[in-house]
Amino acid sequence: MAIPQIPTIEQIKNRIISDIESKINQTVPALPLSLVKVLASAIAGMIFLLYQAIMWVYKQIFPASADFANLVLLGAIVGITPVSAVSAVILCAVTGSGSQVDQGTLFIGSNNITYRVTTNTTITGGTATDVPMIALTSGDIGNLANGEVLTITSTDLNLDGTATVTSTQTSGADKESDASFSARVSLRYRTRYITGSPAAYALNGLETPNFIWIGPYASITLPGTVEVYGRVDNQTDGIPTSGQLAELVTYLSFDPTTGKETRRPIGDTILPLPISVRAFEIEIYINGGSPSLNSQIETAVKTYATTLEPYIQGISDTRKNVLTNTDAASVADDIAVGSSAKVTQVVITDVLTGLPENNYTLWGGEFVKFSVVSFVAVI
Repeated sequence: MAIPQIPTIEQIKNRIISDIESKINQTVPALPLSLVKVLASAIAGMIFLLYQAIMWVYKQIFPASADFANLVLLGAIVGITPVSAVSAVILCAVTGSGSQVDQGTLFIGSNNITYRVTTNTTITGGTATDVPMIALTSGDIGNLANGEVLTITSTDLNLDGTATVTSTQTSGADKESDASFSARVSLRYRTRYITGSPAAYALNGLETPNFIWIGPYASITLPGTVEVYGRVDNQTDGIPTSGQLAELVTYLSFDPTTGKETRRPIGDTILPLPISVRAFEIEIYINGGSPSLNSQIETAVKTYATTLEPYIQGISDTRKNVLTNTDAASVADDIAVGSSAKVTQVVITDVLTGLPENNYTLWGGEFVKFSVVSFVAVI
């Protein structure tokens, strides 16, 4: 349901005067009219505040428009809570001459984050493998790539003083954004949560650190297999790493609170897949353009491309799965008209095929981007 528009104070004031004239069935004379206008102005201000209060209450009914505090309450009703920041847990190889790497030993990474060893780990043949370390600062900043070297914070005669990252046990993630939480709550209110349904796969997958889009599909070629595409917010073009995909499967299968495998239906095989991003070039023909305006338009059309995503039955609220030159031209022209310019035409070219594309539909886990935006001045 669309949110009603609140009339302005001037509109309310004019309505009051009009109602008075209708009631007495004649135009208010000039002298009394002055008094009526004063009273109408005073009453209109109070009525406007009442409208504001009513509209605030109205917005709290719907997850998409509710204030965050009330959104949390709406989420609690359906069992959805905001995802807190997650501390990265990495596994490292530590060398030394002692018998073990002690729990509590501190190392610091190239990101200036301190990591604490969480479990006593035996040193065999001069090396302790898979030493678990947790970042003492939560968030995405705690993630380190395999091969990164950490340095011990205080001298330990039993250790050489460095640790090398071999894998990531738990990806660090920042606190969930208000927009992401609102989207999850809205999805839960739109759909019934049934284990094995597309909505259930999406809701469970979105709890995985850094994942912002989940696309579940029944495999066409593999019976009993669910193909689950994932998009993240901390990798180039949103394409997840193999480690992140493995973590996604864990969240799709196990309840993170109880550790029990209650999320994966019996018989379902989960095949995690990274999204793909198809590149397009866009040529914008513009009359009255300038470097500053062109830069604004470039930002706008690139942002437009990132809003497109495959349509998933049972999950997607609206269809945003087609890249069209008409929509791209409209986005560009909306920026241009504000600066007395005009976009006359756009030409979109598929980088992979080299052919012009007027309407491109996204399927599976496919997304799009404008890799090149160029402008042609029209006189």
